[in-house]
Order: sequence, then structure tokens, then C-alpha cells
Amino acid sequence: HGFLQTDIQMIHALGSEILREAAKSLNVPVSTLVVAQSLFHFFYGRKSFLEYDIRDTLMGCMYLACKSE
Repeated sequence: HGFLQTDIQMIHALGSEILREAAKSLNVPVSTLVVAQSLFHFFYGRKSFLEYDIRDTLMGCMYLACKSE
């Protein structure tokens, strides 16, 4: 059981929007946001949305981006 391509695109767009809002709230630089979004897209390009909770993944991506920048 998988997702349609349009569903995947919508989930990626939603994840990016949530990261944008988090970056704004946390007052982090745009470069950190870009790293977080890249990590998010990279991760879900290889793993299933069904296998890993998107909220945990988003928080992890933002955390790692903040630590790397």
C-alpha cells in the first residue's frame, strides 16, 4: 500500500511549509531552513511516510539543521 505521486508531492509541500513556519518561530537563518528542508526531502525520498512519523522527522530535520549550521 503506497501513496499516489500527487499525495507524495502534497506531503512534501506540507513538510516544507511546516519547516518554514518553525524556522520563522525559532528565528533561524534561511540557510538553516534550507538544510532542514533538504534533509526532510532526502529522508523521505528513501523512506516511507507510513514507516516514520512525519512530526518526529520534521523535528529531527530542524534539530540537525540547527546543529550543523
